Amino acid sequence: MIRALRERFSELEKRKNQFLFSKAMADVTKTKPIQSIESAQTLVVTQVHHVAVEMYLLAVKSFVLQYGPCKIEIVNDGSLTPDDLSLLNTHIENLTVVDIGEIDVFNCPTGACWERLHYVLSRTDEYYVIQLDSDTVTFGAVPEIYQHVIDNQGFTVGSPMFAEPVLIDYMSTLAGSWNNAHIQSQAEMNLPALKTLGLTHYIRGCAAFTGFPKGSNLREKLCQVSEIMEGSLGKEKWNEWGSEQFSSNVMQSLYPNSRVLKWPKYQNHEFPKYASGIKGLAGYIGKVSLIHFIGASRFSNAVYTEAVKRVLPKLM
Repeated sequence: MIRALRERFSELEKRKNQFLFSKAMADVTKTKPIQSIESAQTLVVTQVHHVAVEMYLLAVKSFVLQYGPCKIEIVNDGSLTPDDLSLLNTHIENLTVVDIGEIDVFNCPTGACWERLHYVLSRTDEYYVIQLDSDTVTFGAVPEIYQHVIDNQGFTVGSPMFAEPVLIDYMSTLAGSWNNAHIQSQAEMNLPALKTLGLTHYIRGCAAFTGFPKGSNLREKLCQVSEIMEGSLGKEKWNEWGSEQFSSNVMQSLYPNSRVLKWPKYQNHEFPKYASGIKGLAGYIGKVSLIHFIGASRFSNAVYTEAVKRVLPKLM
């Protein structure tokens, strides 16, 4: 009975937070346009869905405000309407839009962000590429990101548990102890199969905010990873949602000197829970620069809404 009441209260709290978030987001379309700079050395790529257009505008504008000029491109996942595209082009001058159907994934799975990963890797021929999810907000300085681009080093948002690359044999043993059927855990159990590609360490991060060095030329390796994992796990399992996340981690792991961004300055909301000791966004200010508001915990509290309210006036 008590558990049921707690779950009901939690659900009501999430609905309230989602309502307040939607209300706060109404002013996103009143913010100033930004420009996609062709000559910039950094390219920001995001796969955008119809329901996340306004969220994306907040994500990319808040990032550019803290980072500086970038070239900006989006992958249309097939759901964007003519009105969506008109809004996006109004707010981002010189925006490049790529239709997901135009991206060749070769022998890899389709859907579940695989096209995005292929596209990002293909663009490293010309740019340092940052993959930025539409459910991120940047509200603090990002000097580490700027430095990683200058040094042409990869990066990914991670967690305090895996703050450094780990040996693949250890990661395989650890994942095996979890008894977890999720594709990421299953793939991590099979990491030793990738030793043939020169993989020795594994970076366990999140693809929501990831930097891919210019000239890395790893698209062929991505196809090899897919082929090896499909052989180990079976095609049906390898096609599950999450195989792209694992493969993005492997790509980062193949780069020399890739970095896991410092937690909690760069974090996935509530994964793990960040106990600042101060209620709401106030506890994050001066300590956190970017939050990925991962779906499962996006509206567990009011931090996303408070982040919107903090950032919007700076974008007006």
